[in-house]
Amino acid sequence: MRGQILAAAIVVVAATTATGQMYKWVDERGVTHYGEKPPPDRKAQVVGDKLSNPSPTAPSSAPDPAATRPEGLQEADDAFQRRRIAREQQAERDREAANKMARCVAARDELQRAQDIPSIEQTRTSRIYHSAAGRQRAVEQAQAKVDSRCN
Repeated sequence: MRGQILAAAIVVVAATTATGQMYKWVDERGVTHYGEKPPPDRKAQVVGDKLSNPSPTAPSSAPDPAATRPEGLQEADDAFQRRRIAREQQAERDREAANKMARCVAARDELQRAQDIPSIEQTRTSRIYHSAAGRQRAVEQAQAKVDSRCN
């Protein structure tokens, strides 16, 4: 019951503020005030719907900013957009070049390690024997990666 009374009171207050008039007045210190009721001791102007929100279905009467832009500003904006796009494209090319360089360096490091494979490799617990053919195959594979990534 209380909830229904509270809801009804909220609806009444909202309807009153939505349809009520707004008043504007200036106090003795020169401060401008707005309210739904004018003060009894001051002269107030009716402001009306100037402060209310426009309806969401109302078409916008504001012109398109691009359509009203002077020709010089439009040209400047177009030039700015072209420069921005060129900077973005250059940044992308720079990133791609850096990535290619990193892949090339990694391939060259792998080639160096393949060339440095010893015939016998001693680990903590065992010895690993690398055949000449196996070492040559590792060098050829690493060289192929260098050729594909660095050219």
